[in-house]
Amino acid sequence: MHKVVYPLTLVLLCLSEPIALRTCSVILQPVSGIQGTSDMVGLLDYVQRLIGIPEDMSSDPAARGVMGIPQPQRKPGGLLGVSEELPDNIVSQISSYIDSNFPASQYPAARAAMLGTIVSEAGEDMKFDQEQRSGGPGYGLFQMERPHYRRYVTTPKGREKIYSRLNPTEAEKARGFKPYLDTVGARYNKFLENNKLQDSAQSQIRFMSDKIKKNKQVMEAFKSSDPSKAIDALTGQIIKPRAYLNRSTRQAELNRRRRAAGRF
Repeated sequence: MHKVVYPLTLVLLCLSEPIALRTCSVILQPVSGIQGTSDMVGLLDYVQRLIGIPEDMSSDPAARGVMGIPQPQRKPGGLLGVSEELPDNIVSQISSYIDSNFPASQYPAARAAMLGTIVSEAGEDMKFDQEQRSGGPGYGLFQMERPHYRRYVTTPKGREKIYSRLNPTEAEKARGFKPYLDTVGARYNKFLENNKLQDSAQSQIRFMSDKIKKNKQVMEAFKSSDPSKAIDALTGQIIKPRAYLNRSTRQAELNRRRRAAGRF
């Protein structure tokens, strides 16, 4: 017989261990406004709607951003949780910006690697002003970290955990959230100022291209005809997402990004 859990219990469980609920095998008792178990959208979806947890709080580490903050929410369906078809005009426009920095004749893998990274970071719309959800500091095509606040906590096992907030409350500041200003986003702002540029997709790609050109390993990978090799180098040397830095999820993250690059 399936165990029955009432909504209040689910709320308490979700508040304490929201991610653990993803693997819970308990089946809900039908309640008012929710259809029978055969039509239920799943335990987590129900709890999310019940207490308002953002839908992008994924239990998959590869879908989470820097410092464990969720990445921008993708639309359902397809590779990486996005639709298989991207707007042709957006792809063409961004491709032209990439080609102006890395001509395809010299760097055949650059376009696929950079487009795959942009889709992985910013989502299918490829918006240059895409903000990271749930208060995270990520911004733009490459989800560059803006200046924000951090709190450092040492676990009982001696490991350091970092918690990030873009706009912490006064209570959070009192608990130890301090300004963290040395970020890629801060350097991007300085780049715009020095070059008298406006924030745009073209500016972001130019800024990122300048960083890439200083990295010999990525430049060599871009010269190859292998998009997987190119996006591996870009991910490990420049982007460095949390899921890559965590050795237990590194391979899954690389595979996810390789599939994205393979679309282009």
